[in-house]
Amino acid sequence: MRHRVFISITGQENNFGDFFIRRASLGWTESANCRSVFAAHHDDGWVEAAGVRADDVVTRGGALHRLAWLLSSVVSRRRPVLVTDPGEVWLVRSRFFQHLFQLLIAAAIVLRRGHIIIPPHAVAQQRAAGVWPPTLWLHRALAKLADVCLWREAHSLEMIGEGDLSPDIAFSEPLRPGSEVRRLCLVSLRGDRELPSEEWLKGLSAAVTEAGLDIVVFAQVDRDANLAAAVAESLAATYNSGSFWNPDSEADLRALSDQAAVVISDRLHVLALGALSGAVPLEVVADPEAKVRAHFSAIGIHDMSFDSRGRTSEEIARWIAGRLDRRSSVEDAVANAHRALSEWRGLVERLIGR
Repeated sequence: MRHRVFISITGQENNFGDFFIRRASLGWTESANCRSVFAAHHDDGWVEAAGVRADDVVTRGGALHRLAWLLSSVVSRRRPVLVTDPGEVWLVRSRFFQHLFQLLIAAAIVLRRGHIIIPPHAVAQQRAAGVWPPTLWLHRALAKLADVCLWREAHSLEMIGEGDLSPDIAFSEPLRPGSEVRRLCLVSLRGDRELPSEEWLKGLSAAVTEAGLDIVVFAQVDRDANLAAAVAESLAATYNSGSFWNPDSEADLRALSDQAAVVISDRLHVLALGALSGAVPLEVVADPEAKVRAHFSAIGIHDMSFDSRGRTSEEIARWIAGRLDRRSSVEDAVANAHRALSEWRGLVERLIGR
């Protein structure tokens, strides 16, 4: 019996990072000759750019439409393969029934000798997230049922206790040699932060000026744009106002990354995109959350996150300057991550092809 792949590519509409990893996840199933894709409310341009084919069956809508789409996997004439969303999973109380329904569907798929694939993901650990134990238990049960369950950082794997550690699926994207001579420092910060301190601004400026780099500030998502413009003004730097949360602008963002010696951000996939082009990824912010450093630690890039709160401009500049020569080690770590993900993709393709 041939398989039918049911794959979810939901995510924030105006977030390039969400688009980036969902395109990669969809790419893992491109060998399937029969796919049903749940695309939430994404428009045709987003869906096409993500790699959805003309012969794919696309379902759009909200929570009820997603439930109906999941149910259709159970009654599919072909043996179903369910591929969940990559990225963060929220194990909060309000999502208990969503996780319960998904677990029941997964159990029915397993009974039909189908497969469950959970691409690289992580438990949401932002300060606003929290974890409700019953919801956690449901996700642990789903992970136990899965043929492939991948965690993109170690703490989530330890919390659930089922599955395997892997790099973030963004690193399955093709590696880029980038420019031999790098002249840029890219800066992109979350829009819910305050404007960085004077010490931060002076320290960053001093480090990159000493290295002979020009600063370009941009926003990965639309809600980051106001802060990005303010940071650029404070640094007297270039503000690239391109809509980088739009997949049509990806070539422009990659061109910037190819010219960057360093990327400074608290956005995981801004840093991942830069690292794919050989730029050194650094997080330099006040009170950084564990997310970024945990994900880069999983691929062997350590000591790349710095808490700038209360630090002098000299301390900030010294910390940044001491890490600008890491290009070779970053390229090696990213290449290893890419190879590891290629092996996991091969396993998924074999499951689909059975």
